[in-house]
Amino acid sequence: MSTHLASLGYYKADTLDEIEYRCTAIILSPNQLLATSKCVGNKIYEKPNRVLVGVTDPRKFFDPELEFELTTKVQYKNDLALFTLSTSIDVSKTEMANVSLALLCNETELEGVPKLYAVGFAQDNGSNCGLFKTRLERFNDCTNKNPGTIDKSRNLCLVPQRNASHAGVSDDCTKCLTASTSVLHVERADGSFCVAGIATPTTNDCIVNSGPIYYTSIVSRDVGNFPITANNGSCRNLCPSFRKRGVNTN
Repeated sequence: MSTHLASLGYYKADTLDEIEYRCTAIILSPNQLLATSKCVGNKIYEKPNRVLVGVTDPRKFFDPELEFELTTKVQYKNDLALFTLSTSIDVSKTEMANVSLALLCNETELEGVPKLYAVGFAQDNGSNCGLFKTRLERFNDCTNKNPGTIDKSRNLCLVPQRNASHAGVSDDCTKCLTASTSVLHVERADGSFCVAGIATPTTNDCIVNSGPIYYTSIVSRDVGNFPITANNGSCRNLCPSFRKRGVNTN
């Protein structure tokens, strides 16, 4: 369920030549990635310059062909940032066997009491470790803890389910949910997963098992007119969802 997630690469602040991987990006199309706006800053080491796909733990050896450069073009809409790749990802290639485009949820799949999961990279001093997932549930006290900068109509307030397991990485890294690495998924009735949201940039906290975390829904009708392009106009599974919300896909 994580082949549509990727790590953003940054220059290390102390050297500006080595690369470290922070933040989680969603592969929307072969040449576009979506992340929280918290993943981009003003300083050179706060601006991602590449992305690593198809790798569940960026600390381990990976094929250089799984790394793609980002262009300097970044578009913002509220809490979100859209990145463009300098070279498109060809998911049909053999080396891209563990890479896929994201399947976005429909609005109705967030109704009722869906099975919600956070998937993201565990953390080691701010750098990405291995992927893990944990079950989430809605938080009833959102009105008391909702920061003033959050648009309630587009955001979900969730907490890790009590006694939820943290499936995934099993080393010394911290399995916590952060505002730059956590992506919200819904488990469908057939056992498959779709992407429903991405962590809202409200805190620097590393949420382990108690505090609330906010997610910006990417299934609601008012989430931004990002121009999404894919496969020379062939949108696959992505564009129909955005087209219903009035997004330009040309």
